[in-house]
Amino acid sequence: MKKNLILMLALTIVFAHGSTASAQFSIKIPKLPKMEKPKTEQPKPNADRSTSAPLEEPYKRVDARIRLFRDEVKEVRRSAEDADSVLELIIAQKQEWVLRAISPKEREEFFTKWGELMSPEDKQFFTTELDGISAALTQKISQKKPNPSLFTLHNPADEKMMRGELASTPGLIIHKIGMSRTTWIIGKNELG
Repeated sequence: MKKNLILMLALTIVFAHGSTASAQFSIKIPKLPKMEKPKTEQPKPNADRSTSAPLEEPYKRVDARIRLFRDEVKEVRRSAEDADSVLELIIAQKQEWVLRAISPKEREEFFTKWGELMSPEDKQFFTTELDGISAALTQKISQKKPNPSLFTLHNPADEKMMRGELASTPGLIIHKIGMSRTTWIIGKNELG
């Protein structure tokens, strides 16, 4: 039993010592031929650039919101030029662009809020597009004259009240005022 114990102890020492042993081998790696880098053609300094292709403008960082606004205002201008009715355009989803086109105050508020994210070219773009929307609306409005039957009846007291209410709207020009009925029709909702 004592022999077995000594043999087991000896084997344990050999295996324990054997597991920490290390060996070093030499491996020869064959020499590979050197690869040459492909030659890239360097642009020649040339005073005459007219024959060469125009240089691309460096990437211009533009805020994503400004890009979205640019797309929206272009869409509204197209709609303003194609719309049969001004009311059709004003009821559309992007009516804030119509307001910015016709109201200097709304336009100034837009430039104040977003102007620091715009380049001078962006500001010029928006000014041009908004002026285009305004011109298209002016043309459409001048083509659409209201039916004269809407202005047949006159009541000086009511007309004075209407003029007073509309006087606070900047830039509003009243061409005609009148009523199509002799009495007011008052509509009530569920709250009275």
